[in-house]
Amino acid sequence: MVEHKHILGSAARIAGEQSKRLAPFWAGLRFSRLGTLCRALPMYASGPLRTMALKENCALLSSGMAQRNPYRWIEVESFIPDDTWGRHGLVHIRPVAGQGLSTDLFVECSKKLSRNYAVGTRFRIRAKLTDKKGGGEFLYSYFGWDFEVVS
Repeated sequence: MVEHKHILGSAARIAGEQSKRLAPFWAGLRFSRLGTLCRALPMYASGPLRTMALKENCALLSSGMAQRNPYRWIEVESFIPDDTWGRHGLVHIRPVAGQGLSTDLFVECSKKLSRNYAVGTRFRIRAKLTDKKGGGEFLYSYFGWDFEVVS
C-alpha cells in the first residue's frame, strides 16, 4: 500500500508540474489546423501527460466527426437498399419515418441488428446525427450498446 501511495504521489506531482508548464500553451491556443495542434503538444508535455493529451485531444479532434449532437433514442428498421454501391453488406439500418429524421439516412451501429434479425425488424437504439468531414450525414450508435427489439 505504501508503494502505491508513493507511485500515485509521484504521478500527481509530475502531472501538476506538467500542467503548469502547459498552462500558457492552452491559454494561447489559437490553431486553425488539427495537425498544428498535434505536432505542438509533444513540445510542451512529456510522459503520461503527453500521452493523455495526444489521445484525448488529437484523437478526438481527428476522429472525423464534424457535428457534435447529443445521443437520443431513435426507432430504426432493417431494410435492403436499392443501391448498395460503396456500402458493406446487403441489409442496412435506417430510421423509421415520423421522428424528424430522413428515412434516407443510414445508421452505423451494431451488425447484430442486420445479421441476427429478419429484414424489416424494428429496433430502439441510442444514436446521434453526425457526419464525417467531406461526407454526408448519418446516424451513429456505438456497436456495444444495448438495443431493444420493437417488432
